[in-house]
Amino acid sequence: MQSSTIIDAAVARWCERRRQLIEAIIKIKLVHGEGKSVLMPDMLFVSLDGQWRWIQSRFFSPPIIDFDGDDAFGTLRLDLHADVPAYVGIRKSDLITCLDDSSFLYRCQVDVTPAILERHAGMCRRRQDGGFDIRLFHHTNGNARESILKCRYFLGSTWNLQGSKRLQNIEYVYFTDIPTIRSEVDLIAIAMTQNAHILLRPDHSDALADAVEVKVYRATTTGRGETISMYVPCEMLASQHTWLHRDLPSPAYYEIVCPNVFRVGLTPKCRLEFDSDTVLRTNNHKRFDYAVVGDASTYMGLLAPYDEETTQEILHTDNAPAGQDVFDIWLARANQPLYLPDGVEQARFQRPR
Repeated sequence: MQSSTIIDAAVARWCERRRQLIEAIIKIKLVHGEGKSVLMPDMLFVSLDGQWRWIQSRFFSPPIIDFDGDDAFGTLRLDLHADVPAYVGIRKSDLITCLDDSSFLYRCQVDVTPAILERHAGMCRRRQDGGFDIRLFHHTNGNARESILKCRYFLGSTWNLQGSKRLQNIEYVYFTDIPTIRSEVDLIAIAMTQNAHILLRPDHSDALADAVEVKVYRATTTGRGETISMYVPCEMLASQHTWLHRDLPSPAYYEIVCPNVFRVGLTPKCRLEFDSDTVLRTNNHKRFDYAVVGDASTYMGLLAPYDEETTQEILHTDNAPAGQDVFDIWLARANQPLYLPDGVEQARFQRPR
């Protein structure tokens, strides 16, 4: 690919405005909904003092992309932790590889305070194929932990993300990036509470009276007192659901729903095996090629990530042809009907008996 002087200049201008640039790798997907396409950042990988670390954004902005000929440069904002922004620049020529989940790995530059990464980034390992295994945690009770370590596999759960409905066509093994579950705050972060419900407020209101109650899995910290640490291939993780916020006149942005919850999908009645401290990639693995993107200004949109079966607010993951990247697809498929919900398998739930 021939480098463009126009894109060279765009990169230079962007770098001049940044304070502290760090070399990193970003994992991103391109998804399509009705009337829109979204570039979804899954996670960042950064080498700190010779050790690879990973971190996921809590919020992210739509990208701004410059094109010129075969060259392109995209920028976006991520909020990594406690409203701390990170500004990411991605050039088309810096594509590393495409992973099995239709995501792309790009070398990128990130403007972020290194202390944020050192304090909040998790551990990960880079594989020989260029992908990453990230360190996550499975919290359970003592008997279950002993049994899992002895047999060297996890069994999937039929509970959905909400923890109130049982799935029919997929099971999940649930992980988190929280090392220990010590308080009600930790439980809420993994979509559980002691009183079995959480409250969600739409964007148009700050009043508690306008909140909608969502039933979630009832749990206590005592039932999650034992931990199993695992390295999980990043492409085995299910796509994170999101909310779209449109607080006019401010720019729109996206929020990750339950950012501390990570799911590995399995064919029902199958196992997720591991060797030592690493989950094995397996034919039993199952994923859906979509993500829920709920409109946070409506009650239906707020509930959408917790109620996959009935919502229409889904975005289909683009399965890129070999040799193409995010920027190629963005241009080549502009203004085409890429949202094909009839061809996408969605979660189905068991009916109450």
